[in-house]
Amino acid sequence: MLEETGISARKWTKLLDFHASNSVTDEAGTVFLAQDLSFGESAPEDTEDITVKKVKFSEALAMVLDGRITDALSIMALFRVKLWMEEQGQRLRGWECGT
Repeated sequence: MLEETGISARKWTKLLDFHASNSVTDEAGTVFLAQDLSFGESAPEDTEDITVKKVKFSEALAMVLDGRITDALSIMALFRVKLWMEEQGQRLRGWECGT
């Protein structure tokens, strides 16, 4: 995360284990929630062309629902974070970032 975005986290909460495509591959992954963030400079490799866009969490959820975010891992992670927030009794208000 630090290399691509310049963001580091002091706390990581494991939210979900998943299999990317059971019928095709045995690839598995884990979704973590990064918390207590610090913001610095990114350092992508020379071959990487990455644009970081900060949006409010509620906007990211809206982007899933209206089809602007279609990546399965991103969709899975966003909705798992939403469920985690509900489980913790947290409101979106404290989770907004970006402008």
